[in-house]
Amino acid sequence: MAKANNEDVKKRIKTITYDLILKHGLKGLNMIELAKQSGVAKATLYKIIGSKEDLIHNIACEIFARNIICIFEPVKTHDDPVVATVNFMDNYLNYGIASQRVLQQQIYLEYPAIESSIDEKYESEFNKIVSAYKNWQDKGLLNKDVDIEYAFEALTAINEFYVLSNYPENEVIERLRSAFKCFFNGMGIKI
Repeated sequence: MAKANNEDVKKRIKTITYDLILKHGLKGLNMIELAKQSGVAKATLYKIIGSKEDLIHNIACEIFARNIICIFEPVKTHDDPVVATVNFMDNYLNYGIASQRVLQQQIYLEYPAIESSIDEKYESEFNKIVSAYKNWQDKGLLNKDVDIEYAFEALTAINEFYVLSNYPENEVIERLRSAFKCFFNGMGIKI
């Protein structure tokens, strides 16, 4: 019974940590405040989470799982590139930007080792997406004159530029929406 309770506390700590980072930024994450909001003593907090870096690594993995894997899911589950791409764009632009900004603008800068760990997972998921688009291209559903890998590398660079920019989140979303539409229309996916 205590173990399940400990898991509930760990989950609550992660949720509160994520919310605090979104609200105050990584540098504003105060372990005393986290312990207080989680309803545990500071010593108990560290027994549950390990170090602050361990907690941040768990949060980064959570952001990755919650956002990147879920955002890419439509591309892996739909046979129609238009439906898959529209769902991918909606998921990413409506839910993923704030988390991506936390990862790239805060966590990765403070904890480079975490970036390496997440990048390996991202690369694996990204390759699956590129493969899906290549498969659609082979079936004649996308323009044959587009190099899918190069195109996705370019889109990734544009995405990273805007995510790391100082533009307000709503402007980042609109700029990326425009870039994504141009990119996918060029591939033959009319959005």
